[in-house]
Amino acid sequence: MELILVLENADEVIEKIIRKMKSIGGHVKCNRESAIIKKIKKSDDEEFIKMLNNIEELEESSSNNGELMKAYKKVVEYYSEGGNNKYMVYLDKIHKLIKSEEQSKE
Repeated sequence: MELILVLENADEVIEKIIRKMKSIGGHVKCNRESAIIKKIKKSDDEEFIKMLNNIEELEESSSNNGELMKAYKKVVEYYSEGGNNKYMVYLDKIHKLIKSEEQSKE
């Protein structure tokens, strides 16, 4: 099971959880090197949502493949940095876009 939390004060929350676990007799092994914690400001999330909406508009118009490609790349980066496998969907869309461009040149 994977749990991804988006917190502005992630370190503080982790410390509180560790203290609580120890206080009730739990064994806590904390390896911060393997933990993926990404601090994202609310504005970053809002920007990302705007970008997803922009992708939908670009896909419907299909007039500017360059802009669509840039947007897909940003989404792939965003999802892959967060450890979210949804990046594969957009990676596939990039491949299909490249393939369709190559076929239209022939």
